[in-house]
Amino acid sequence: RGEAVPAHVHFRLFATLSTHGARGARAGADGLLGSSVWTRVEIAPLDSEMPLIIAGVFPPLAPHADMLAQAFGRVAAAAGLPLSTGDLLKWCRRLSAYGNDTFSLFKEAVDAFAMREADYTRWRAAVHAIGTVFGLSRQRVDTHIDQSSPTTSTSGRVLRIGHASLGIEDSAAPAAAIDRMPFADTHHARSLLERIAACVQLGEPALLSGETGTGKTTVVQHLASLAGRPLAVFNLSQQSDSSDLLGGFRPVDVALLALRLREEFDPLFARTVSVSKNAAFLDNVRVAHGKKDWRRLAALLRKAADNAAKVLDAARQAVECGSDAGPALKRQKVSAESIDELEKAWASFKAQ
Repeated sequence: RGEAVPAHVHFRLFATLSTHGARGARAGADGLLGSSVWTRVEIAPLDSEMPLIIAGVFPPLAPHADMLAQAFGRVAAAAGLPLSTGDLLKWCRRLSAYGNDTFSLFKEAVDAFAMREADYTRWRAAVHAIGTVFGLSRQRVDTHIDQSSPTTSTSGRVLRIGHASLGIEDSAAPAAAIDRMPFADTHHARSLLERIAACVQLGEPALLSGETGTGKTTVVQHLASLAGRPLAVFNLSQQSDSSDLLGGFRPVDVALLALRLREEFDPLFARTVSVSKNAAFLDNVRVAHGKKDWRRLAALLRKAADNAAKVLDAARQAVECGSDAGPALKRQKVSAESIDELEKAWASFKAQ
């Protein structure tokens, strides 16, 4: 736009670039925009410090830190997966939650590392490679892949799906209704349900990929129903942007907003004080609205809310003393409950 924005003298820009291997690091950095003006700092792999990282971040796993670091390296090599330190930390976080026996090491490694592989044949080969690292037989791995069937149960306010557990909110379906929910309870669906529940429990983002009709949305909806959790569904496309998820600023019609305020203000005002005795004030409100004098209209509405608070406070004191609610409040049967309701309504109105 031909516009120049001068930078502050202390302004500095830091950028990071994720790479795989020394050659990839050099090629990626050379292709960076304005690569010649950057001060380049090469970060060496953390292979030798992996045990220290595990022990520092996950103290309960400190006695097994060396073994876990070595196993992580063997898994990456055997399965042919491009794993990073973040994958190691995810694996250790899962082991801290679900145990670190031999089968847990294998099971959590499969979920943390191998589930990114979209091709089923390559995924199955990666799972067998992980099983070999932990000394599991091919038959044992095949049994886990083809016959593992996590169960779903409730205990008090806790929902258990396989090794994952989630707190049940108040809106959850009762335990007796779980088996009656319209859900195809297959081996594949149960395994997927357990994996998603573990991601929810550990706060991990999850991306479900697959063809239409394979049950991606249905499984998530079923889990939300069992746990009584609110579920917001967004249908995204190539035209979607961040505002679809985070919201944004759009032009608004002030006249429409003013009309909504008047529609809420008029009956609330009439419920609180006498309309006939405040006719002059209401005329001022109508004139300001009609002339689109939004500043004056806002000031009048704020003044009405402040006066209503004073009237209701005086009425509350009168009710507590057992006397008449006072001439300022509209003549009606007044109770502490009705005053509470009006106070909440005016507070909500003023907050707008």
